[in-house]
Amino acid sequence: MKNQIPNALTILRLIAIPFFIIMAFSNKPIPALFIFVLACLTDYFDGKLARKFNYITDFGKFFDPLADKLLVFSALIVLASPPMGYISWLIVIIISIREASVQGLRKFNKVKIEANIFGKIKTVLQMIGIIFSLLVYAIISLNIIPVINLNQNIIITCINVYFWIVVLFTIISAFTYLPSFKSSLFTFIICIICLNACEKEEVSTVVRQQSSEQISTRANNFVVNSRKPRAWGRPQTIYVFADDHVWQTVQPFISYSLERKFFTTENEQLFHLELQDINNLRNFNRFNNLIFISDINSDQQVSLFTKNLLGQNTTDSVIEKNASMFMNYNLWANDQLVMFFMGDSPESIRQFLFDNNDTYFRLFYDRFIARLTYNSRRIKGLDDKNFAGLPFKMFIPVTFNVFNKDIDNNFISFFWRSREDQTVNPDKFISVYWENADENKLDDNYLFNKRKELAWTYYDEDEFAEEDVMRGLKELGHREVWFLSGRWQNKKYYMGGAFQSFAFYENGKIFVIDTSVYFPAGDKLRFLLELESYAKTFNSILTDR
Repeated sequence: MKNQIPNALTILRLIAIPFFIIMAFSNKPIPALFIFVLACLTDYFDGKLARKFNYITDFGKFFDPLADKLLVFSALIVLASPPMGYISWLIVIIISIREASVQGLRKFNKVKIEANIFGKIKTVLQMIGIIFSLLVYAIISLNIIPVINLNQNIIITCINVYFWIVVLFTIISAFTYLPSFKSSLFTFIICIICLNACEKEEVSTVVRQQSSEQISTRANNFVVNSRKPRAWGRPQTIYVFADDHVWQTVQPFISYSLERKFFTTENEQLFHLELQDINNLRNFNRFNNLIFISDINSDQQVSLFTKNLLGQNTTDSVIEKNASMFMNYNLWANDQLVMFFMGDSPESIRQFLFDNNDTYFRLFYDRFIARLTYNSRRIKGLDDKNFAGLPFKMFIPVTFNVFNKDIDNNFISFFWRSREDQTVNPDKFISVYWENADENKLDDNYLFNKRKELAWTYYDEDEFAEEDVMRGLKELGHREVWFLSGRWQNKKYYMGGAFQSFAFYENGKIFVIDTSVYFPAGDKLRFLLELESYAKTFNSILTDR
């Protein structure tokens, strides 16, 4: 019975392949990685057990290497396809041709081909590269560790370089097997050159195909195109492409809008602009946030590129209006916002940017919040039992714990603290207060006074001063709410941080949602906006008073 185990493991590996593919293309990187590693282990153990029991069968001779090749081939397709898109399809083609050729010679031409050192190195490098790539994708897509400040395009480059080294060993191992392979070397090299030339046209080809899509100006909903690779880059960086004469004219106005300060414990920027050379677009076309600014009457590079991309109808529209703004979601990558500002002169574009500065800032701001919401909802939320008896429900990640629950006085708060290094991770609080009201008596003074009362009572004597806050009206999801934001301090513990509170009237009750961050080591704005994304999921429940 034991000598049947190697063939059973081979069958198990074959069965695992479709499940691996399904998990990978369903954007479930952890199960995909687990299945692939398990399949690799079956490859190791079936060979070891076959040698131990001296059990060699025709089935094993054919299906064991076949299962190996299918596993590697399916993994390479996953790495080259959306949502990953980590490696070039040329790499997949070269490795697949080599594996199919050697396997065909072994089976159909009855040629005995013993594995050499290059083939073994090639196999080990393939498995390591595939496992590493799947692990990287899992870390990035699930936010397992913070990578927000990492230039992730470097990772794609490194993975591609690594697999080109694998290709080198793949080719060497193929040509060391048989002299007949060497006679095809020239043809093989020519094919590689031709395929590589096709690949270099990838960016411009995709652009022309996408330019026929309808350009939308709606940015409130998170748009996902799972057929494309996930966007890279720093979500708080906006990469700008503009010709020099245009940029010199518009730079102060677009910077004033997009690099505006938010009032926390100090003035913090949400977005940072980086001007890039259009010749380097290939290095940035998969990043989250891109802006193209072009003068349609110019023959410089960015203007020519943009006019070719968007087409004559768009150019005619700009001529009629002097200047316009266009957007495209997921142009080159999933989770991407690409914005175009076009005008008949740099001065026209500058005036348009000045007149609409809140509009395009809000589009990037809403997109950023939508990303936070989307990513947070991939984490399991707290169970409904945590909201039993409460007049509301909302999404709060399961990593949060109940901090203070005073149902008799209509208050509950939740708290998150990292179990790892607390010097690089903030403490985050989100609280809800409610009270019955026959009418909407809300204004900014109500929120100001109520927040002072709640902070002193439930946050162990937190307080804030009039000059340390901003207040007014804003949109929170589908609601218009009163907001209060600024810095808090606690003289009792010599500490402080940033907070943001929202108040609104709904279903006969006044609700106050308060969010607070303690993070002396760094900026607090991103974490406040993360908590705001949870607040946007709030749903009140109509209850008896």
